[in-house]
Amino acid sequence: MSFDLKITNGDLSIGSDGDISVVIGNQKIFQEIKKIVLTDVGENKFHPYYGSRAGSLSVGSIVDYDFISSELKRSVSESITNLIRLKDSQSRYQNLNPSEVILTLDSVDVERDGVDPRVWSIYISVTTQSLDDVNTVINIRM
Repeated sequence: MSFDLKITNGDLSIGSDGDISVVIGNQKIFQEIKKIVLTDVGENKFHPYYGSRAGSLSVGSIVDYDFISSELKRSVSESITNLIRLKDSQSRYQNLNPSEVILTLDSVDVERDGVDPRVWSIYISVTTQSLDDVNTVINIRM
């Protein structure tokens, strides 16, 4: 089984016992998806292909709703596919809990906020190897 340090609002989470909290299972998948989508491609110097371009699209250079929507979907789908490959590689060296491994990317949908057009919601649905459906929403501001 693998684990990851729990991140809450961008900071390490410390439990009531004073230890740094960890995440496992489906909560780990939630956190990994959020982390890869919100990391700009190239930001991680050790893994230059890790991340997505979702946060780097700018409204000033791209004004078409359909284009932004399709670019967000493409970039997020590509990053989740990369995450699936990374987890596959990790499983060769470490035993992983089936609830921590993405089996399929089921859907990526995006929606623009009706009140603030700079805010986009990204709806991501995956299925884990334990056949759990994991759905998450990530909001980004451009």
